[in-house]
Amino acid sequence: MSRKKSRDPIRKDTKIVKWTKNEKTKRRISENLEELMKLIHIDPNGGDFTTEIFKEDAYLHILSYLIELHEITSMELRRSMIRRAAARLKTVKKRDIFTFRRVLAGVVRKHLKTPLRKYYMVFPLNLHHECIENRRWFTVLGIRFKIRTWNNVNKKFEIRQWTNRRPEYSKNLSEKFIPIVVEQMGRSSSEAFNKANDSFSLLRSVLNLSIKYKVATFQGGLPKPLGEILPPPIYGIFNADGSFDNCYYSTTDSSRDYNKCRISPGKIEIAKKILKQLTFPVDDNDIMGALINAFQSYGKALETNDWREAFLYLWQALEMITFRPEETYNMKNVCERIETLLNGNLVLSDLLWTAHEARNKLVHRGLFPEGGLTDVNMLKYIVEQCLYILTNNRTTYSNWNKLQLYYKYGKTQTKHLKENARTIKTILKSRR
Repeated sequence: MSRKKSRDPIRKDTKIVKWTKNEKTKRRISENLEELMKLIHIDPNGGDFTTEIFKEDAYLHILSYLIELHEITSMELRRSMIRRAAARLKTVKKRDIFTFRRVLAGVVRKHLKTPLRKYYMVFPLNLHHECIENRRWFTVLGIRFKIRTWNNVNKKFEIRQWTNRRPEYSKNLSEKFIPIVVEQMGRSSSEAFNKANDSFSLLRSVLNLSIKYKVATFQGGLPKPLGEILPPPIYGIFNADGSFDNCYYSTTDSSRDYNKCRISPGKIEIAKKILKQLTFPVDDNDIMGALINAFQSYGKALETNDWREAFLYLWQALEMITFRPEETYNMKNVCERIETLLNGNLVLSDLLWTAHEARNKLVHRGLFPEGGLTDVNMLKYIVEQCLYILTNNRTTYSNWNKLQLYYKYGKTQTKHLKENARTIKTILKSRR
């Protein structure tokens, strides 16, 4: 008796590229994909480029939440694949959502057929070694970031080949940075890097939060990032035997003036406690995915020297912790929920609605206060408060159902809450 061979699910485009089966989601994917493709330009040599990085990042962020890719957990890798598929779609005549799914499935399928290899990455961190001399590593979302010395990495890896590749980006590395080493499996060096870099960005965000919490920054001269811990100018990727494989460099100005940051032991402990709270979401209802992404947006706001970008990244963080990506809302709805989360703090509430007015002027009329740093500082403080509230009450707000109940009833008068509680208690008692 012969058996039929089971069809490998990897062959089906709908198994590789998934999204919620409703017209609203399809429409949102189509609309954001269309806007994304408008930003992508194909050059005569077949390559592609964009001149509007923030807008492209925003559309890729939305699409990466609406679309699930088989076995692709890294958000950075997911965005990269969607970006690649969108660029390919730009070159064909038929550009509907189903053609996009087929093209994207091809990108994912090719990637998944490649065998896994071990890579090492060196992430320079602009931090004084004595601040963390009693620590051997940081663990972020299951990835261990080992604290090393330059003597150590010079013995293990082909550091000179790495730094000679882009000398303008690697000058003064040993003076202003300490090397953080990560071991990561990947089907390519870029996949391994993207997996580790997602967590490295989160590490920088949390360190910056511990340093800059409730701190307003005022500057003179040319704008500088608000954060102390910044993306390094260059990253190194090495093979398992220590040989040089590839390097990535920051898109920011290579002449950026980095300072070796000092952090007190107390603030290191705060960062450690926050990182311990941040874990992979167990399912779509888990609030942790949104919280991690809000931390990432907060980090981006502190790493840019463009106040408009910083302001919008901070608003993006607030959106992430108030509504799911598939929900329809406006910024007034976001403010109302954040106001509830701030538990009736009148000063913060007034600051929030002032920031809302500033955002409307920026988005709808292109107007932003000269400099704009004060507006960024005020909104930054609100975002920090929200991140701390959600992180410190991880159990209370563990999923979207609980959090949305809080948003719904958080402003309800105590008398009415007690009446509802008695009614619910009676219902539960009758079901025993």
